[in-house]
Amino acid sequence: MGLPARWRPAYIRLLQQRYGIEERVVAGCIVSQSLVSYANGYNAFSMAAANRKFGHDVFNEAVADAARSIGPRPAAIVH
Repeated sequence: MGLPARWRPAYIRLLQQRYGIEERVVAGCIVSQSLVSYANGYNAFSMAAANRKFGHDVFNEAVADAARSIGPRPAAIVH
């Protein structure tokens, strides 16, 4: 929900390639409270199951690797 981080495409690719975990988008930027609750519950359950299956936190690992792969954010240009 909301704007994705710059590293999100790399994160999604790493989860798919390494663990077969796929992203499923269920909404855009405007969401209902019930959808937020459902998505949060689904994510908590499925992330815990994946981490148990693989024996470590695959999501934090993928975030760290994805963020490193894109490098630092370019400096803003001031006129």
